[in-house]
Amino acid sequence: MSNQPIGIFDSGIGGLTVATQVRKYCPGEEIIYFGDTARVPYGTKSARIVCQFSYQNTRFLLQFRPKLVVIACHTASCLATDYLKQEFPSLVLVDVLKPSVEKALNHTRSGRIGVIGTTATINSKRYQMSLESANNSIRVYATACPLFVPLVEEGWIDNQVSREIASIYLRPLKQKKVDTVILACTHYPLLRKVIAGVLGDGVRLIDPSEEVAAQVAAHLRRGAANRSSVGRGRLRLYFSDCSPRLKKVVRLFLGQTKVTIKELKPDFLPEVFNV
Repeated sequence: MSNQPIGIFDSGIGGLTVATQVRKYCPGEEIIYFGDTARVPYGTKSARIVCQFSYQNTRFLLQFRPKLVVIACHTASCLATDYLKQEFPSLVLVDVLKPSVEKALNHTRSGRIGVIGTTATINSKRYQMSLESANNSIRVYATACPLFVPLVEEGWIDNQVSREIASIYLRPLKQKKVDTVILACTHYPLLRKVIAGVLGDGVRLIDPSEEVAAQVAAHLRRGAANRSSVGRGRLRLYFSDCSPRLKKVVRLFLGQTKVTIKELKPDFLPEVFNV
């Protein structure tokens, strides 16, 4: 098992923030990344469809015999994790929700925690319920920030437009005097500078990609499943659709100039699926 890869899937390219952190924490591991760019975004879709797509994504990754699979998508983590654990009981699944919640609870001083994410993530109330059920004195203030994703993919991660939009979205959290904010979307870490500038120095930002990577590394150490090879492991990228600008955006997320990606044939998904 030690030489088997780590599988990661996301609704699109945002999960590359998670893949980047996993590579940082587990530099020798081979990573198979799948981004469902043909059907992005998941944040506006129903729970049933998110479960269906997540099931199909996991099935695709299983052909590589991964030692574990990371659900990098926050919407899928909120809506499909329980379903995937039921369908794949022997597979180790790591979602982005649990480690983010634990980190936020450990770092808040006032008990006032903010959560920002896609509309579906916020409407699922999974973050809110997880935080409040862990400590009934916690107060959670959640805000959907749907325009953050297109801003990042346009490369507008620190300009007048991004700052103005962030100021509008984050105003309610400032008014509630939160001291900790979970970035509950894989795109949002790229807007960290803008978000921090709006919220101020006294607010701790929780980047789930870092927390997930730390959890993956700890799991591998506990199970003695670390890859035995020396050197940097490969990152293999698969996408369900390769638009003309995909490479440009992928390079933005990975911070590198040379990227090789593979587009999947349209029929890669299982034909039959029932929720």
